[in-house]
Amino acid sequence: MIRRYCTILSVAAGLLALPAASSHAETLDDFAKRVKSAYAAEDKHQAIKSLFNLQGMDDELIAIYDKRTIPMLLRRTAETVTFEELPSDFGGVYVQKGYEYRPNLKPLGLLVLNDKTRAPYGKIDERYYITGMSRKLVNADPPAEITVQVNVFGFSTPPVRYSGSCEILQSNGKTMTMAIEDTGVGNNTMAMNAVRIESCRVTKQSGDGPLTMRVLEADAVLFEQQVSDIGGSLIFSR
Repeated sequence: MIRRYCTILSVAAGLLALPAASSHAETLDDFAKRVKSAYAAEDKHQAIKSLFNLQGMDDELIAIYDKRTIPMLLRRTAETVTFEELPSDFGGVYVQKGYEYRPNLKPLGLLVLNDKTRAPYGKIDERYYITGMSRKLVNADPPAEITVQVNVFGFSTPPVRYSGSCEILQSNGKTMTMAIEDTGVGNNTMAMNAVRIESCRVTKQSGDGPLTMRVLEADAVLFEQQVSDIGGSLIFSR
């Protein structure tokens, strides 16, 4: 990996496809204020969408953002907006259904909402934007893909904290690392289309209750176990 971050996809073509030019270089503080303003806007959907760089994205990708990505962000809030460095193993490239997807801006770091939701951001024309995705066909006859899914959950107060990742075999024959993000609420579901899950590991960091990891391919449950000890790990491997 390649760590897959929720990259975090119709207006008339071109209306939002190119970022607006700016007469001065935007700072990260300016960007954070712009993110907070988008969440306070009357039309939140369009305001949040304007935070993305849509340059080079085709109509189908933009429609996916309208249907899935933007509504997902609408369920979040922006009480705090901070920034983190990119993880050392961040790659941002993955393959699905014969298409290779990659960020349409060079990622400079991660935008973080409320210490939970993370998305890569970059800069163009002196302004910061959440990266969109570009894609190209790399395999016209890819192997069959299925929905692979990992559920991590624990119920306690305060919430169980954890860290982990999975190795996912893509249709190009390469393996990517899918980070299992700790959302701060004790549970998360990570899902994508791929050939299969090769392995997963989740480690309990804190919390009084047990932590459960469930691994599924299509409708089949391949693994489901709990760990109670802090520092204990749940490991799935073929």
